[in-house]
Amino acid sequence: MPAMTARFLLITIALVSAVRTVHAGPYCGTGREFAPADGAILPVAPTIALVVEDSYYDGERRSERPVSRIRATIDGKRVSYTTKDVRGIDGMIRFVTITSRRTGKLELGVKNAYPGNEPLATYTISKDWKAPASISVEVSHGRDTRLSPYRRIGDHAVLRADGQVIAFSLRWRRDRDDRWRLLPLPSNTEDGHSVVRLGQTMCGMVENVPLAFLERGIEAELTGWLPNGRKVAITEGLPNPLVIPPLTDATKAADQD
Repeated sequence: MPAMTARFLLITIALVSAVRTVHAGPYCGTGREFAPADGAILPVAPTIALVVEDSYYDGERRSERPVSRIRATIDGKRVSYTTKDVRGIDGMIRFVTITSRRTGKLELGVKNAYPGNEPLATYTISKDWKAPASISVEVSHGRDTRLSPYRRIGDHAVLRADGQVIAFSLRWRRDRDDRWRLLPLPSNTEDGHSVVRLGQTMCGMVENVPLAFLERGIEAELTGWLPNGRKVAITEGLPNPLVIPPLTDATKAADQD
């Protein structure tokens, strides 16, 4: 075999192997999202949360996803901010507090090496913003189907809040004989609402609360972090013990689509 042909074959095999290494298998994670929902009205000098998922392969954490630099403008002019990072079970929550007391159109973006794939959120800062007197939640059964081609589907309880929540914290235990655990949890947006998911939340493999415990029921205390920097206890609509509801026919049908 000519040397040039052999060298070409070796390069081709190496490239194919590299492609398979990158794309084959149940990779998961690296999602990024701002909270509260895009378009929300916020108080003066608000705090917003950026959620950054870690990178996983086959249920094992490959790397902690770095949090890129954030840019912030109000009415097109750059504004300063401070940040505080809190590690969760499957990623990072970066709290971004705008130091300017100006009102107007706030735009937040994450600098990204890949143009066109930059998370962006736009808000309106208003002096008329008022903190909610209380926040209630509605509990349903959700599923993480991102790895369904690999037959990995995650079940979790979805707690849908009726107010602006940028992050949650959960204090929970199995029963009165167990010790209390405290978890910081990201707030995800769904139909413009803030939701927190308990159970198999990272592509059906990583659990923030063991699903077996949720199926039996846990004692739970839920707190919501608001964009004015304060926290509020969420008790309305939160059952105790907290049990994951049965899977509805609508959710089953959506999984098959």
